[in-house]
Amino acid sequence: MLRLDNVTLVGIEGVDLNQMLLAAAVCQHYCRFGAVKIFTPFDYDDERIVRIPPLSYDDYNRFVIRSLHEHVETNHLLLIQHDGFVLNPDGWSDEFLEYDYIGAPWQFDDGLNVGNGGFSLRSKRLLETASECVEGPPWSPEDRLLCRRYRKVLEEDYGIRFAPVSLASRFSIDGVFGEPHVWDGEFGFHNFRTTDLSKWTPPPDLSVGLWPAVKRTWELERRAQLTAVRSRRTWRRIAREHAQLQTELDTVRRLTGAMPSQFTGSKEDPEDPEFLESNLDMTLRNTLAIIQERILNRTTYSGVKAVKNPFDFWVYQEILFEVKPDVIIEIGNQYGGSTLALAHILDHLGKGVVVGVDVDHSKLADVVRAHPRISLITGDACRCLDAIKERVREHDKVLIIEDSSHTYRNTLNILRKFSSLVTLGSYFIVEDSVLNHGLDEGPSPGPYEAIEEFLRDNDCFEIDRTRESFLITWNPKGYLKRIR
Repeated sequence: MLRLDNVTLVGIEGVDLNQMLLAAAVCQHYCRFGAVKIFTPFDYDDERIVRIPPLSYDDYNRFVIRSLHEHVETNHLLLIQHDGFVLNPDGWSDEFLEYDYIGAPWQFDDGLNVGNGGFSLRSKRLLETASECVEGPPWSPEDRLLCRRYRKVLEEDYGIRFAPVSLASRFSIDGVFGEPHVWDGEFGFHNFRTTDLSKWTPPPDLSVGLWPAVKRTWELERRAQLTAVRSRRTWRRIAREHAQLQTELDTVRRLTGAMPSQFTGSKEDPEDPEFLESNLDMTLRNTLAIIQERILNRTTYSGVKAVKNPFDFWVYQEILFEVKPDVIIEIGNQYGGSTLALAHILDHLGKGVVVGVDVDHSKLADVVRAHPRISLITGDACRCLDAIKERVREHDKVLIIEDSSHTYRNTLNILRKFSSLVTLGSYFIVEDSVLNHGLDEGPSPGPYEAIEEFLRDNDCFEIDRTRESFLITWNPKGYLKRIR
Protein backbone atom coordinates (compact mmCIF):
# COMPACT_ATOMS: atom_id res chain seq x y z
CA MET A 1 0.00 0.00 0.00
CA LEU A 2 1.24 3.47 -0.90
CA ARG A 3 1.90 5.52 2.24
CA LEU A 4 0.96 9.19 2.00
CA ASP A 5 1.25 10.10 5.66
CA ASN A 6 1.53 13.82 5.00
CA VAL A 7 -1.50 13.97 2.68
CA THR A 8 -5.15 14.36 3.75
CA LEU A 9 -7.76 12.76 1.50
CA VAL A 10 -10.62 15.25 1.06
CA GLY A 11 -14.05 14.91 -0.52
CA ILE A 12 -16.87 17.46 -0.51
CA GLU A 13 -20.30 16.08 -1.38
CA GLY A 14 -23.82 17.43 -1.03
CA VAL A 15 -25.72 15.28 -3.53
CA ASP A 16 -24.77 11.59 -3.51
CA LEU A 17 -22.72 10.68 -0.46
CA ASN A 18 -22.83 6.98 -1.40
CA GLN A 19 -20.74 7.48 -4.50
CA MET A 20 -18.33 9.83 -2.74
CA LEU A 21 -17.75 7.22 -0.01
CA LEU A 22 -17.16 4.64 -2.72
CA ALA A 23 -14.57 6.90 -4.40
CA ALA A 24 -12.88 7.39 -1.03
CA ALA A 25 -12.89 3.63 -0.45
CA VAL A 26 -11.06 3.10 -3.75
CA CYS A 27 -8.43 5.67 -2.74
CA GLN A 28 -8.03 4.11 0.69
CA HIS A 29 -7.68 0.66 -0.85
CA TYR A 30 -4.59 1.87 -2.69
CA CYS A 31 -3.18 4.47 -0.28
CA ARG A 32 -2.75 5.10 3.41
CA PHE A 33 -3.40 8.77 4.13
CA GLY A 34 -2.49 10.91 7.11
CA ALA A 35 -6.19 11.74 7.46
CA VAL A 36 -9.45 11.28 5.56
CA LYS A 37 -12.21 13.91 5.69
CA ILE A 38 -15.50 13.86 3.79
CA PHE A 39 -17.39 17.15 4.11
CA THR A 40 -21.15 16.81 3.71
CA PRO A 41 -24.43 18.17 5.08
CA PHE A 42 -25.71 14.58 5.59
CA ASP A 43 -25.78 13.09 9.06
CA TYR A 44 -24.01 9.76 8.77
CA ASP A 45 -22.14 7.71 11.37
CA ASP A 46 -18.62 7.54 9.94
CA GLU A 47 -15.45 8.89 11.50
CA ARG A 48 -14.46 10.41 8.16
CA ILE A 49 -17.56 12.63 8.01
CA VAL A 50 -17.29 16.36 8.75
CA ARG A 51 -20.73 18.03 8.86
CA ILE A 52 -21.11 21.31 6.99
CA PRO A 53 -24.19 23.32 5.90
CA PRO A 54 -25.78 22.45 2.55
CA LEU A 55 -23.75 23.80 -0.36
CA SER A 56 -24.77 25.21 -3.71
CA TYR A 57 -22.32 24.91 -6.60
CA ASP A 58 -20.92 28.38 -5.83
CA ASP A 59 -20.82 27.58 -2.10
CA TYR A 60 -18.67 24.52 -2.88
CA ASN A 61 -16.16 26.64 -4.76
CA ARG A 62 -16.10 29.31 -2.07
CA PHE A 63 -15.61 26.67 0.63
CA VAL A 64 -12.57 25.25 -1.17
CA ILE A 65 -10.95 28.67 -1.52
CA ARG A 66 -11.89 30.32 1.76
CA SER A 67 -12.45 27.60 4.37
CA LEU A 68 -10.84 24.28 3.46
CA HIS A 69 -7.42 25.23 4.84
CA GLU A 70 -8.89 25.40 8.34
CA HIS A 71 -9.59 21.64 8.29
CA VAL A 72 -6.24 20.36 7.00
CA GLU A 73 -3.23 19.70 9.22
CA THR A 74 -0.98 17.84 6.77
CA ASN A 75 1.31 19.56 4.26
CA HIS A 76 -0.85 18.47 1.30
CA LEU A 77 -4.36 17.31 0.53
CA LEU A 78 -5.71 15.15 -2.27
CA LEU A 79 -9.09 16.54 -3.36
CA ILE A 80 -11.36 13.92 -4.93
CA GLN A 81 -14.87 13.82 -6.33
CA HIS A 82 -17.26 10.96 -6.94
CA ASP A 83 -15.94 10.81 -10.52
CA GLY A 84 -12.30 11.53 -9.79
CA PHE A 85 -10.08 9.31 -7.63
CA VAL A 86 -6.94 7.17 -7.46
CA LEU A 87 -6.63 4.39 -10.03
CA ASN A 88 -2.98 3.36 -9.95
CA PRO A 89 -0.77 3.69 -6.85
CA ASP A 90 2.26 2.77 -8.98
CA GLY A 91 1.64 5.99 -10.90
CA TRP A 92 2.55 8.03 -7.83
CA SER A 93 5.77 10.06 -7.76
CA ASP A 94 7.17 11.91 -4.76
CA GLU A 95 7.95 14.66 -7.26
CA PHE A 96 4.26 15.55 -7.07
CA LEU A 97 4.83 16.82 -3.52
CA GLU A 98 7.41 19.34 -4.71
CA TYR A 99 4.59 21.50 -6.07
CA ASP A 100 1.74 23.40 -4.48
CA TYR A 101 -0.81 22.43 -7.13
CA ILE A 102 -1.15 19.63 -9.63
CA GLY A 103 -4.18 18.49 -11.62
CA ALA A 104 -4.92 17.06 -15.06
CA PRO A 105 -3.89 19.47 -17.87
CA TRP A 106 -6.38 21.59 -19.79
CA GLN A 107 -6.02 22.67 -23.41
CA PHE A 108 -5.80 26.46 -23.35
CA ASP A 109 -3.38 28.10 -25.76
CA ASP A 110 -1.83 30.55 -23.28
CA GLY A 111 0.20 28.03 -21.26
CA LEU A 112 -1.96 28.22 -18.12
CA ASN A 113 -3.02 24.59 -18.31
CA VAL A 114 -2.52 23.05 -14.84
CA GLY A 115 -5.05 22.10 -14.01
CA ASN A 116 -8.31 20.38 -13.28
CA GLY A 117 -9.40 20.57 -9.63
CA GLY A 118 -11.78 17.60 -9.50
CA PHE A 119 -8.85 15.31 -8.74
CA SER A 120 -5.97 17.48 -7.56
CA LEU A 121 -3.09 17.58 -5.10
CA ARG A 122 -2.71 20.90 -3.25
CA SER A 123 -0.43 22.15 -0.52
CA LYS A 124 -1.78 23.66 2.66
CA ARG A 125 0.39 26.69 1.87
CA LEU A 126 -1.60 27.22 -1.33
CA LEU A 127 -4.90 26.91 0.55
CA GLU A 128 -3.84 29.43 3.18
CA THR A 129 -2.49 31.86 0.59
CA ALA A 130 -5.57 31.62 -1.61
CA SER A 131 -7.89 32.19 1.34
CA GLU A 132 -6.26 35.59 1.84
CA CYS A 133 -5.62 36.85 -1.70
CA VAL A 134 -8.31 35.35 -3.93
CA GLU A 135 -11.41 37.54 -4.15
CA GLY A 136 -14.95 36.68 -5.19
CA PRO A 137 -17.68 36.44 -6.29
CA PRO A 138 -17.63 34.77 -8.64
CA TRP A 139 -16.00 31.81 -6.92
CA SER A 140 -16.77 29.32 -9.66
CA PRO A 141 -15.10 27.30 -10.91
CA GLU A 142 -12.49 27.46 -8.21
CA ASP A 143 -9.79 25.56 -10.11
CA ARG A 144 -9.79 28.06 -12.97
CA LEU A 145 -9.92 30.94 -10.50
CA LEU A 146 -6.76 29.64 -8.85
CA CYS A 147 -4.92 28.25 -11.84
CA ARG A 148 -5.72 30.86 -14.45
CA ARG A 149 -7.05 34.13 -13.09
CA TYR A 150 -4.82 34.24 -10.01
CA ARG A 151 -1.95 32.02 -11.12
CA LYS A 152 0.52 34.81 -11.93
CA VAL A 153 -0.27 36.57 -8.65
CA LEU A 154 0.20 33.34 -6.69
CA GLU A 155 3.46 32.57 -8.46
CA GLU A 156 5.05 36.00 -8.55
CA ASP A 157 3.86 37.48 -5.24
CA TYR A 158 3.67 34.36 -3.06
CA GLY A 159 6.06 31.85 -4.64
CA ILE A 160 3.36 29.24 -5.24
CA ARG A 161 4.54 26.47 -7.59
CA PHE A 162 2.26 24.90 -10.19
CA ALA A 163 3.41 21.59 -11.65
CA PRO A 164 4.50 21.53 -15.31
CA VAL A 165 2.18 19.97 -17.86
CA SER A 166 4.54 17.03 -18.40
CA LEU A 167 4.29 16.04 -14.73
CA ALA A 168 0.57 16.81 -14.47
CA SER A 169 -0.04 14.45 -17.40
CA ARG A 170 1.41 11.62 -15.31
CA PHE A 171 -0.64 12.62 -12.27
CA SER A 172 -4.13 12.57 -13.81
CA ILE A 173 -6.22 12.50 -16.97
CA ASP A 174 -9.38 14.48 -17.64
CA GLY A 175 -11.32 13.58 -20.77
CA VAL A 176 -12.73 16.15 -23.19
CA PHE A 177 -16.28 15.89 -24.51
CA GLY A 178 -16.32 14.38 -27.99
CA GLU A 179 -12.69 13.28 -27.62
CA PRO A 180 -12.72 10.70 -24.80
CA HIS A 181 -9.28 10.03 -23.36
CA VAL A 182 -8.11 6.51 -22.56
CA TRP A 183 -6.69 6.05 -19.08
CA ASP A 184 -3.25 4.48 -19.40
CA GLY A 185 -1.72 4.13 -15.96
CA GLU A 186 -1.92 7.68 -14.58
CA PHE A 187 -2.14 8.01 -10.79
CA GLY A 188 -5.78 9.11 -11.04
CA PHE A 189 -8.44 10.59 -13.28
CA HIS A 190 -11.39 12.94 -13.41
CA ASN A 191 -14.67 12.68 -15.31
CA PHE A 192 -15.78 9.12 -16.02
CA ARG A 193 -18.18 10.41 -18.68
CA THR A 194 -15.35 11.36 -21.01
CA THR A 195 -12.59 9.04 -19.82
CA ASP A 196 -12.28 5.45 -21.01
CA LEU A 197 -11.45 3.36 -17.93
CA SER A 198 -11.51 -0.02 -19.70
CA LYS A 199 -7.86 -0.68 -18.79
CA TRP A 200 -8.53 -0.28 -15.07
CA THR A 201 -9.37 -3.28 -12.92
CA PRO A 202 -11.30 -2.37 -9.74
CA PRO A 203 -9.95 -3.66 -6.42
CA PRO A 204 -11.17 -7.21 -5.63
CA ASP A 205 -13.07 -6.17 -2.52
CA LEU A 206 -15.14 -3.76 -4.63
CA SER A 207 -16.28 -6.45 -7.06
CA VAL A 208 -19.29 -7.15 -4.85
CA GLY A 209 -21.88 -4.96 -3.21
CA LEU A 210 -22.40 -1.48 -4.59
CA TRP A 211 -19.60 -1.42 -7.13
CA PRO A 212 -21.08 -3.33 -10.12
CA ALA A 213 -24.28 -1.28 -10.12
CA VAL A 214 -22.40 2.01 -9.65
CA LYS A 215 -19.95 1.13 -12.43
CA ARG A 216 -22.80 0.31 -14.82
CA THR A 217 -24.50 3.59 -13.88
CA TRP A 218 -21.31 5.51 -14.69
CA GLU A 219 -20.91 3.71 -18.03
CA LEU A 220 -24.53 4.49 -18.86
CA GLU A 221 -24.16 8.19 -18.03
CA ARG A 222 -21.02 8.30 -20.15
CA ARG A 223 -22.94 6.85 -23.10
CA ALA A 224 -25.67 9.44 -22.60
CA GLN A 225 -23.05 12.20 -22.45
CA LEU A 226 -21.29 11.12 -25.63
CA THR A 227 -24.52 10.83 -27.62
CA ALA A 228 -25.33 14.38 -26.44
CA VAL A 229 -29.03 13.44 -26.40
CA ARG A 230 -29.14 14.10 -30.16
CA SER A 231 -31.40 11.12 -30.74
CA ARG A 232 -34.65 11.28 -28.76
CA ARG A 233 -35.16 7.53 -29.09
CA THR A 234 -31.65 6.73 -27.84
CA TRP A 235 -32.00 9.26 -25.03
CA ARG A 236 -35.28 7.74 -23.83
CA ARG A 237 -33.84 4.21 -23.89
CA ILE A 238 -30.84 5.34 -21.85
CA ALA A 239 -33.15 7.18 -19.43
CA ARG A 240 -35.21 4.02 -18.86
CA GLU A 241 -32.11 1.91 -18.28
CA HIS A 242 -30.70 4.54 -15.94
CA ALA A 243 -33.88 4.51 -13.87
CA GLN A 244 -33.69 0.71 -13.61
CA LEU A 245 -30.10 0.95 -12.40
CA GLN A 246 -31.03 3.54 -9.78
CA THR A 247 -33.63 1.08 -8.47
CA GLU A 248 -30.99 -1.65 -8.46
CA LEU A 249 -28.63 0.62 -6.54
CA ASP A 250 -31.23 1.25 -3.86
CA THR A 251 -31.87 -2.50 -3.58
CA VAL A 252 -28.16 -3.27 -3.25
CA ARG A 253 -27.79 -0.54 -0.63
CA ARG A 254 -30.51 -2.11 1.48
CA LEU A 255 -29.04 -5.61 1.13
CA THR A 256 -25.49 -4.50 1.98
CA GLY A 257 -26.46 -2.14 4.78
CA ALA A 258 -25.17 0.87 2.86
CA MET A 259 -26.57 4.32 3.27
CA PRO A 260 -30.34 4.68 2.80
CA SER A 261 -31.49 6.27 -0.43
CA GLN A 262 -32.69 9.48 1.22
CA PHE A 263 -29.02 10.49 1.42
CA THR A 264 -28.76 10.34 -2.35
CA GLY A 265 -29.62 13.37 -4.45
CA SER A 266 -32.63 12.63 -6.64
CA LYS A 267 -32.15 11.94 -10.33
CA GLU A 268 -35.40 12.41 -12.17
CA ASP A 269 -36.36 9.85 -14.76
CA PRO A 270 -36.87 11.94 -17.89
CA GLU A 271 -38.85 9.13 -19.53
CA ASP A 272 -41.61 11.37 -20.78
CA PRO A 273 -41.12 14.96 -19.56
CA GLU A 274 -43.89 16.30 -21.73
CA PHE A 275 -45.84 18.56 -19.44
CA LEU A 276 -44.98 21.31 -17.00
CA GLU A 277 -47.33 20.41 -14.17
CA SER A 278 -45.94 16.87 -13.83
CA ASN A 279 -42.32 18.06 -13.61
CA LEU A 280 -42.33 20.95 -11.17
CA ASP A 281 -39.71 19.29 -8.96
CA MET A 282 -37.25 18.67 -11.80
CA THR A 283 -33.80 20.17 -11.27
CA LEU A 284 -32.74 23.09 -13.44
CA ARG A 285 -29.85 21.02 -14.85
CA ASN A 286 -32.24 18.32 -16.07
CA THR A 287 -34.58 20.98 -17.42
CA LEU A 288 -31.74 22.47 -19.47
CA ALA A 289 -30.89 19.03 -20.87
CA ILE A 290 -34.49 18.53 -22.01
CA ILE A 291 -34.61 21.98 -23.60
CA GLN A 292 -31.37 21.17 -25.43
CA GLU A 293 -32.79 17.92 -26.78
CA ARG A 294 -35.84 19.72 -28.12
CA ILE A 295 -33.78 22.53 -29.63
CA LEU A 296 -31.63 19.98 -31.44
CA ASN A 297 -34.49 17.86 -32.71
CA ARG A 298 -37.77 19.75 -32.78
CA THR A 299 -37.29 23.51 -33.19
CA THR A 300 -38.14 25.17 -36.50
CA TYR A 301 -38.76 28.65 -37.86
CA SER A 302 -41.19 29.00 -40.77
CA GLY A 303 -40.68 25.33 -41.50
CA VAL A 304 -36.86 25.54 -41.46
CA LYS A 305 -34.88 23.78 -38.73
CA ALA A 306 -33.54 26.35 -36.28
CA VAL A 307 -31.05 25.20 -33.64
CA LYS A 308 -31.65 28.16 -31.33
CA ASN A 309 -32.94 28.66 -27.81
CA PRO A 310 -36.23 30.56 -28.19
CA PHE A 311 -35.60 32.52 -24.98
CA ASP A 312 -32.45 33.97 -26.51
CA PHE A 313 -33.98 34.60 -29.90
CA TRP A 314 -36.70 36.70 -28.32
CA VAL A 315 -33.91 38.79 -26.80
CA TYR A 316 -32.28 39.01 -30.26
CA GLN A 317 -35.34 40.72 -31.72
CA GLU A 318 -35.34 43.17 -28.81
CA ILE A 319 -31.69 44.01 -29.51
CA LEU A 320 -32.28 44.33 -33.26
CA PHE A 321 -35.18 46.73 -32.70
CA GLU A 322 -33.00 48.90 -30.47
CA VAL A 323 -29.78 48.81 -32.52
CA LYS A 324 -31.37 48.66 -36.01
CA PRO A 325 -28.21 47.25 -37.61
CA ASP A 326 -27.37 47.67 -41.27
CA VAL A 327 -25.40 44.43 -41.31
CA ILE A 328 -25.80 41.27 -39.22
CA ILE A 329 -22.88 38.87 -39.57
CA GLU A 330 -24.06 35.42 -38.50
CA ILE A 331 -21.11 33.02 -38.22
CA GLY A 332 -22.54 29.51 -38.30
CA ASN A 333 -25.81 28.98 -40.21
CA GLN A 334 -26.32 25.20 -40.51
CA TYR A 335 -29.96 24.75 -41.66
CA GLY A 336 -30.65 28.47 -41.88
CA GLY A 337 -33.69 28.80 -39.62
CA SER A 338 -32.17 31.56 -37.52
CA THR A 339 -30.69 33.23 -40.62
CA LEU A 340 -34.17 33.44 -42.13
CA ALA A 341 -35.67 34.71 -38.88
CA LEU A 342 -33.06 37.49 -38.71
CA ALA A 343 -33.86 38.48 -42.28
CA HIS A 344 -37.58 38.62 -41.50
CA ILE A 345 -36.92 40.93 -38.53
CA LEU A 346 -34.94 43.19 -40.86
CA ASP A 347 -37.90 43.09 -43.26
CA HIS A 348 -40.03 44.45 -40.44
CA LEU A 349 -37.43 47.15 -39.69
CA GLY A 350 -37.25 48.03 -43.38
CA LYS A 351 -33.45 47.93 -43.57
CA GLY A 352 -30.37 45.76 -43.26
CA VAL A 353 -28.80 42.56 -44.59
CA VAL A 354 -27.66 39.27 -43.10
CA VAL A 355 -24.24 37.95 -44.10
CA GLY A 356 -24.30 34.19 -43.42
CA VAL A 357 -20.89 32.60 -42.97
CA ASP A 358 -20.33 28.85 -42.66
CA VAL A 359 -17.80 26.25 -43.74
CA ASP A 360 -20.66 24.23 -45.27
CA HIS A 361 -23.95 25.55 -46.64
CA SER A 362 -25.13 22.26 -48.11
CA LYS A 363 -27.91 21.87 -45.49
CA LEU A 364 -29.29 25.37 -46.04
CA ALA A 365 -32.95 25.46 -47.05
CA ASP A 366 -33.81 26.94 -50.47
CA VAL A 367 -36.10 29.54 -48.90
CA VAL A 368 -33.08 30.89 -47.01
CA ARG A 369 -30.93 31.12 -50.13
CA ALA A 370 -33.73 32.95 -51.95
CA HIS A 371 -34.32 35.73 -49.42
CA PRO A 372 -33.08 39.05 -50.86
CA ARG A 373 -31.61 40.29 -47.57
CA ILE A 374 -29.40 37.20 -47.13
CA SER A 375 -25.98 36.81 -48.73
CA LEU A 376 -23.75 33.81 -48.08
CA ILE A 377 -20.01 33.33 -47.73
CA THR A 378 -18.87 29.72 -47.59
CA GLY A 379 -15.59 29.04 -45.78
CA ASP A 380 -13.78 29.40 -42.48
CA ALA A 381 -14.79 32.75 -40.97
CA CYS A 382 -11.30 33.86 -40.02
CA ARG A 383 -9.94 33.04 -43.48
CA CYS A 384 -12.88 34.84 -45.12
CA LEU A 385 -12.49 38.02 -43.06
CA ASP A 386 -11.54 40.20 -46.05
CA ALA A 387 -14.53 38.97 -48.06
CA ILE A 388 -16.81 39.67 -45.11
CA LYS A 389 -15.42 43.19 -44.68
CA GLU A 390 -16.31 43.91 -48.30
CA ARG A 391 -19.99 43.49 -47.38
CA VAL A 392 -19.74 46.29 -44.79
CA ARG A 393 -19.90 49.93 -45.87
CA GLU A 394 -18.10 52.72 -44.05
CA HIS A 395 -20.95 53.96 -41.84
CA ASP A 396 -22.90 50.71 -41.41
CA LYS A 397 -24.08 49.62 -37.98
CA VAL A 398 -22.79 46.06 -37.51
CA LEU A 399 -23.92 43.29 -35.14
CA ILE A 400 -22.21 39.90 -35.01
CA ILE A 401 -23.53 36.51 -33.85
CA GLU A 402 -20.88 33.83 -33.34
CA ASP A 403 -22.27 30.28 -33.55
CA SER A 404 -19.59 28.18 -35.21
CA SER A 405 -17.56 25.30 -33.73
CA HIS A 406 -17.72 26.43 -30.05
CA THR A 407 -14.12 25.42 -29.39
CA TYR A 408 -12.10 27.72 -27.16
CA ARG A 409 -9.46 28.59 -29.73
CA ASN A 410 -11.82 29.18 -32.64
CA THR A 411 -14.20 31.30 -30.55
CA LEU A 412 -11.33 33.38 -29.18
CA ASN A 413 -9.85 33.88 -32.67
CA ILE A 414 -13.20 35.05 -34.02
CA LEU A 415 -13.70 37.43 -31.11
CA ARG A 416 -10.28 38.98 -31.61
CA LYS A 417 -10.41 39.22 -35.40
CA PHE A 418 -14.01 40.40 -35.79
CA SER A 419 -14.50 42.63 -32.74
CA SER A 420 -13.37 45.79 -34.55
CA LEU A 421 -16.30 45.42 -36.98
CA VAL A 422 -18.91 45.80 -34.23
CA THR A 423 -20.06 49.40 -33.99
CA LEU A 424 -20.46 51.45 -30.82
CA GLY A 425 -23.65 50.53 -28.96
CA SER A 426 -24.09 47.29 -30.91
CA TYR A 427 -23.42 43.72 -29.82
CA PHE A 428 -21.09 40.80 -30.37
CA ILE A 429 -23.23 37.82 -29.32
CA VAL A 430 -21.33 34.63 -28.51
CA GLU A 431 -23.63 31.63 -28.48
CA ASP A 432 -23.53 28.38 -26.51
CA SER A 433 -21.37 29.55 -23.62
CA VAL A 434 -23.79 27.36 -21.64
CA LEU A 435 -21.65 24.35 -22.65
CA ASN A 436 -20.16 22.98 -19.41
CA HIS A 437 -21.78 25.93 -17.62
CA GLY A 438 -25.31 24.56 -17.42
CA LEU A 439 -25.20 21.82 -20.04
CA ASP A 440 -22.87 18.90 -19.32
CA GLU A 441 -21.59 18.66 -22.87
CA GLY A 442 -19.49 20.41 -25.47
CA PRO A 443 -15.82 21.43 -25.74
CA SER A 444 -14.01 22.26 -22.52
CA PRO A 445 -12.62 24.88 -22.44
CA GLY A 446 -15.18 26.44 -24.75
CA PRO A 447 -16.98 29.71 -25.53
CA TYR A 448 -17.42 30.71 -21.87
CA GLU A 449 -13.69 30.65 -21.23
CA ALA A 450 -12.94 32.30 -24.59
CA ILE A 451 -15.20 35.22 -23.63
CA GLU A 452 -13.39 35.69 -20.33
CA GLU A 453 -9.99 35.56 -22.02
CA PHE A 454 -11.06 38.03 -24.73
CA LEU A 455 -12.29 40.58 -22.19
CA ARG A 456 -9.01 40.49 -20.27
CA ASP A 457 -7.31 42.18 -23.21
CA ASN A 458 -10.18 44.20 -24.67
CA ASP A 459 -11.90 46.98 -22.75
CA CYS A 460 -14.09 48.08 -25.67
CA PHE A 461 -16.78 45.58 -24.69
CA GLU A 462 -18.68 44.77 -21.54
CA ILE A 463 -20.93 41.85 -20.66
CA ASP A 464 -24.56 42.94 -20.71
CA ARG A 465 -26.23 40.47 -18.36
CA THR A 466 -29.52 42.37 -18.52
CA ARG A 467 -30.00 40.50 -21.80
CA GLU A 468 -30.19 37.22 -19.85
CA SER A 469 -33.64 38.35 -18.86
CA PHE A 470 -35.35 34.94 -18.78
CA LEU A 471 -32.66 33.38 -16.50
CA ILE A 472 -32.47 30.41 -18.88
CA THR A 473 -30.04 31.37 -21.62
CA TRP A 474 -27.70 29.46 -23.90
CA ASN A 475 -25.38 32.49 -23.89
CA PRO A 476 -24.31 33.21 -20.27
CA LYS A 477 -21.84 36.12 -20.39
CA GLY A 478 -22.30 35.98 -24.17
CA TYR A 479 -24.04 39.32 -24.80
CA LEU A 480 -21.06 41.61 -25.34
CA LYS A 481 -21.96 45.28 -25.85
CA ARG A 482 -19.46 47.63 -27.43
CA ILE A 483 -19.05 50.63 -25.12
CA ARG A 484 -16.07 52.44 -26.60
